[in-house]
Amino acid sequence: MAVNVSIQGRPDVAVTGTIREISPEADSTTGTYQVKVALASPPPEMRLGAVVVGRVESEGGQEVTTLPPTALLQSGDEPQVWVIGGDGKVQRRNVQLLQFDTDSVVVSHGLSAGEKVVTAGVNSLADGELVNAETEVE
Repeated sequence: MAVNVSIQGRPDVAVTGTIREISPEADSTTGTYQVKVALASPPPEMRLGAVVVGRVESEGGQEVTTLPPTALLQSGDEPQVWVIGGDGKVQRRNVQLLQFDTDSVVVSHGLSAGEKVVTAGVNSLADGELVNAETEVE
């Protein structure tokens, strides 16, 4: 997935990079996820330690969700994830993948903002099982 990266406060100094890794767990203090972006031929102003801002845009306003590959359920013909309901119980949900690699999967259909998805132990769950949720899709 392409990322537009510019120096903070200097949008004229920019380059396009690609996401190479997304942390599967949120930082316990900030609640944010670390995203690593590979930059091809960055300008000299983007030296090591420079403060940069990244922006991801999808074509046609399509909303996507990025998950760790461990969230995918290995069952059936369609990719699936476990979605956690308001009662804390899980249900299987078919999803459509836009991109898949060893570090992340990008879901283009099947999930909505605010839904909670299981990212660990997905092959040992059963429909209606109660789980402890920690984070949600943004």
